[in-house]
Order: sequence, then C-alpha cells, then structure tokens
Amino acid sequence: MTENRSIFDRIRFIPQIPTGTKSEKPDLSTLFFPQQIKFDAPFYITAFAGSRAAHEQAEYNLVNAAYTENVPYMIPIRLSVSPVRDFAKICAERDQFSMNQIYFDSRDQVDQFPQFLKSVEEDKEVLDKVLKFVCITVDSATTGNRERDYRSRVTGDNDEDVLDINTNKVRNMVTWDDIIKFRDASHVPIVLKGVQCKEDIVKAMKLGLGGVVISNHGGRQLDYAQSSVEVLADTVKYCHERGLTLDKSNFSIFVDGGFRSGSDIVKALCLGASGVGLGRPFLYSMASYGQPGVEKAIQILKTEIEQELKLLGVGSVDELNESFVDLSSLKLKNVPASDNDFDRNYIPIPHPQFYR
Repeated sequence: MTENRSIFDRIRFIPQIPTGTKSEKPDLSTLFFPQQIKFDAPFYITAFAGSRAAHEQAEYNLVNAAYTENVPYMIPIRLSVSPVRDFAKICAERDQFSMNQIYFDSRDQVDQFPQFLKSVEEDKEVLDKVLKFVCITVDSATTGNRERDYRSRVTGDNDEDVLDINTNKVRNMVTWDDIIKFRDASHVPIVLKGVQCKEDIVKAMKLGLGGVVISNHGGRQLDYAQSSVEVLADTVKYCHERGLTLDKSNFSIFVDGGFRSGSDIVKALCLGASGVGLGRPFLYSMASYGQPGVEKAIQILKTEIEQELKLLGVGSVDELNESFVDLSSLKLKNVPASDNDFDRNYIPIPHPQFYR
C-alpha cells in the first residue's frame, strides 16, 4: 500500500517548450473505449464496496456527481443502495455511461456468466443505456492479509460475526479458458480488472478483449506485489521491445491504486494509460460533504490536471507521451521511512479490547 503512493515520487516530469500556439484552457476531454464516448476528464470513479458506511446516499451520490461532472463511474457489484432497481433506473434515464465491475463467489456463477451475457445482449435497452462493458475482477481469489482490518474490526458489537468477514473465503476462480468463453458469448466488451503483469496484459490484447485495469486492489491483496504504475511502465517497455502497438481505440489500459492528485494522473497518461481510476479520494469527500463533496473533488482534479498540462507545455491530454517523464529512478526500491500521506490520512490501529 505504501509503495502504491511512494512510487510517484520516483517519476519526474520533463517540461517542454510548446511547439505551437496553445489555448488558454487545456483540453482534458477523453474518449473512453469501446463506444468512444467523450468525457470531460481522463479519470473515473472506480468501484468500491461499502459506500453506505461513508454516506447514507452511497452510490446515488457517486453516480449523480459523475453525471454532473461528465466523468465515468465504475459501478461495483456490491451495491449498498436499496432498492438496486431504482439505481439502475437512474442510470438508464440519464443514459449514464456504466463500467460494471463484477466478481464471482462460486464456480457455478462463473459457468453461468456466458448465458447472462447472451441475455443482456438480447435486451437492447440495457445494452444501449446501461451496460457498456463489464470489468471482471481477477485478483480476488481470496481476501488479502488485511491486518489493519483484522485489528480494527475486532471491537465491533458482534465480534464473532465481524471476524467472519475476514476469513479467507475463496471467491474468484476465473481462468483464461473462462475468459475466452465470456468473450465468445456476446459482443459486450470484456475488461479484466486486477491484472498485474505485462504478459497478461499483452495476452488480453491478443485475445481481442476490450482492455484491462492494472490494479493491485489498492495494495490490500497480495503484500509486496508491484505497484500499478510500475506494471504500466513495464508493459509499455515490453511492447516497445517486441514491436507491439498499444492502440487505445481498440484496447484500453486503465489503471488504479494510490492515485491522489492531478500530477499522479498525468504521469499515468504519459505512460499510455487510457484512463485512471480513483476510489478513496471520492469516498473521503463523500463522507464529509455528500454529492457536492464528490463534485468538488472532481473539479479539484480537473484543475490540477489543467495546471500540469500548461506547465508541461501541452494543450491536451492527447499530446502526452513518455517524453514528458523521467523513469530512471523507477526501479529504486528504497521506500521512504515515513509516508506523510499514509501517516496523516489513515486511522491508527486501535489497541485490542481485553475481556475479563
């Protein structure tokens, strides 16, 4: 988790003198594959469960803020709103772009998913208005060793039930054979969320999938896995060495994990990301201010990206490329002894309660 943040300190910008007339306001608009829908910024609200713990309006805040600010929203399978049909109705009425995140709790669900995709494709209203593509989570075969959760949740009202939440439950059992069956079942583009190595990214591209989301689940699954940005940089280098072209119009590489500012987002865009997902910043802003807080957070990120583009000497996100970043320190693994972001924003682990 710490490495997800500290790695941004090892990527440096290389500003360049503009080669032509630049507009007063840089163009942040971005086309998101596969429908090539234009949005006002190159980032999206990524999926996270438990929104209701932050605010009673939960995902309603997020989907409305995303619509107002014209950025995508990845809807999690673990919705906390009720009833779910009302939430789906809002998305359909507004023709809201939807990146639907799912994972499977059993082998039966995996086996039945191709038939589900076929049924969705037959429902034109759902396909056209709600389901643009599905993001299948592939990094949740079980829960990670989340020591902070173990320690903090033990003080709940019903300790036995709370502890059950953290058992190493087997969830995602998806294989490449399953993914091929999903791809062949319908024309709904398949995006793999939680991909963590360059070879898998290239394989997904060669199989004709819609894209991938490079993600290590916020650093909370497998300890000491690579950070998402490092995997992104490795993938770009890997493709260059093999003469492979990453065509954003046919294959999207999204990335999430540790992004907290406009400069973080711009660094990922320079490395070839199609879009960047953020979760925790929007969760915090929603907990404090509800929907207006999420909208304000989006506006802050847009402003920061505009500033970065001006200072780099470009007029739009489409002009960003590897020439604007120095990656020579990327492989250094000397994680700083103190992480200010972590120390200031994360609640300390409480002492356990002792029972007599």
